[in-house]
Amino acid sequence: MKKTIFSTIKKRTPLTYIAIFFTTITLIYIPVFSYMHEYRLSNFLCAFIFLYVFSLILEKQFPSVSKHIVILTANAGILLYASAFGYTAGIQYILFSFLVIPFILFRSDEWAQTILSVFQSIACFLGLEAFDYSFYPHTLSISSHHLIIIRYLMIVTTIFILSFSIWLYRFNLEKLSHERDCILIESLDEKVKTIKKIVIALNHIINNHLTLVVVNSSIISKSTCDPHLVKLTSSITEKGYTISYLLKKLTRLKKPAETEYAEGIMMLDIERSEYDDVVN
Repeated sequence: MKKTIFSTIKKRTPLTYIAIFFTTITLIYIPVFSYMHEYRLSNFLCAFIFLYVFSLILEKQFPSVSKHIVILTANAGILLYASAFGYTAGIQYILFSFLVIPFILFRSDEWAQTILSVFQSIACFLGLEAFDYSFYPHTLSISSHHLIIIRYLMIVTTIFILSFSIWLYRFNLEKLSHERDCILIESLDEKVKTIKKIVIALNHIINNHLTLVVVNSSIISKSTCDPHLVKLTSSITEKGYTISYLLKKLTRLKKPAETEYAEGIMMLDIERSEYDDVVN
């Protein structure tokens, strides 16, 4: 079941989930602002949704640009909310929760872009403090009761963002583990194919000579009355069939097992290896 889930969503990236998540949150706030007759804010939010969707369109060809568009759009939304509601609305909670997003959005080798995105969020907070939350043309006039509701709504949004970040982080770890398992399986398959090619070549060469040895041994065994010679040739014939059996068995190798031949030298463990079927 787990493998099926990952095969279904293997093309989805952290950017996809983050853009969809932010779009969903933004959609929730549109009817809230419309109810408050702040249609200008609602229009701004529609523009943010367009930018999130636009980042998904650009993701395939310009992944880094798409990630920065998401971060910038989210920070712009914070500036808009904070300027409209003022510092008492608790917008700082969401702003600080955004500091987690770049570490999930960017890979470990994109540390410079991660730092840049973190600085964007920090600059956003410092900008709000420096300009006294006055980016928006006017601060909304809302009652203390509505302000409390908005503050709790901001806290709940922050909890959602942090919970989503934890889930996405764990999902990325599982996905990376799954990808590593796939690479190991592919590597194992290539290893088995290489071993099979070698065994088939040896099987062809050795069996040609082994057939002559077994046939001549049988002829000698039937044409002599010496018990010692009969026993010797029978042993040669038996060992010849054993070698032929092992070569055929190795051509059906499924999962190789290794054992230590000497110090620091590994060899194939024929007995513990797995095979497609039983060779008679």
